[in-house]
Amino acid sequence: METEGAASSATQQRGLTLQHIERGQSCSATVVKAIAHSISAPRRALDLFRAIYLKQLALVHLNRYDRSGSFDDLEKAIGLYTEALGLRPSGHLNRAAYLHNLAEALRRRYDHHGSMDDLEDRIRMQREALKLRLPGHPRRDVSLSSLANALGRRHDRY
Repeated sequence: METEGAASSATQQRGLTLQHIERGQSCSATVVKAIAHSISAPRRALDLFRAIYLKQLALVHLNRYDRSGSFDDLEKAIGLYTEALGLRPSGHLNRAAYLHNLAEALRRRYDHHGSMDDLEDRIRMQREALKLRLPGHPRRDVSLSSLANALGRRHDRY
């Protein structure tokens, strides 16, 4: 953890580096990398909250679809879940939950239209979620059950 003095020094260094850049003077690659990191850190924080917001908004549309049957709400939910998943790249701690949410929305669309693309996408996402939820994970049973259900539906279809 940085001390206040170190943080102040880092801030001063960034300020000096920005002055060099504004004047067209060169600076080291390490300093440029540090500036890029300081710019990207707030962006990552915004992405965190944006993903949560998108997931919650998708859930509202999904619940409304479940109550009203409005296919437009289901499509909006799938779009929002897709966007939220895009903010949870491979290796992200909560990616499995976002994969599961999108897969379950695709299940509803498959139930509505019967598109094999939706079923295959659901299976692919549930498999990825299962890989992320290793033995001992508290939600592994959910991934196993969802994947088994999707594979069963595919088997019944053929």
